[in-house]
Amino acid sequence: MKRYILFSGLLMIGLSSCKKDFLNLPSETNLTSATFFKTQADFEKAVNGAYAPLRTLYNNPAANNSSAYFMGEMHSDNTRYVLNPNFRATIDQEQIADFIYDPASVIATNKYTTNYLIIARANQVLALIDGVDFDAAVKSNLKGQALFLRSLAYFELVQFFGKVPLHLKPVSSYTDAALPLSSVDSIYNQIIADASQAASLLPNKSVQQPGRATSGAAKTL
Repeated sequence: MKRYILFSGLLMIGLSSCKKDFLNLPSETNLTSATFFKTQADFEKAVNGAYAPLRTLYNNPAANNSSAYFMGEMHSDNTRYVLNPNFRATIDQEQIADFIYDPASVIATNKYTTNYLIIARANQVLALIDGVDFDAAVKSNLKGQALFLRSLAYFELVQFFGKVPLHLKPVSSYTDAALPLSSVDSIYNQIIADASQAASLLPNKSVQQPGRATSGAAKTL
């Protein structure tokens, strides 16, 4: 009995003298830019995430109001909108076909917000990538892709909306988010600067992974 009491006492002393650091585990579900961007793989994932909104813009127009189709093809002579007076659920599409941009339009809102989502994700990469040490060639490639995506998003925005806020760094407060409208010239100048730098950083199509931005794509933009 004495041995059990002695063992229990030693165990309590040992537990009370242990550090509690092992209880303070890092959260795996509450990531921030300060905790996430640590390795090459992290930046690769972030760049992949910057590409992802392109699916919303360009894929399956019937399912998600693809603005690339409605605000592109329906403004051209390639398509013609046929009004059905008994079915007005597609009023959004009718207005777009007639060059009417209602602020409440799901299609126009999709074009605007999705491009800014691309810009926000690209800005996160560009703001932090030079502060993490990893393979220089991979870093240049990822940085070039982020610059290309940002320039592409602003190219879309300026064509359809004209003056828009020009965000070139991550938004961390309401003040950062509420930027004034920039002139069309300043937006195009930034597009040219981003695309030119991207062209110098990105590899040619022959060596780039399929589906990713290339030097030629940046020069074309």
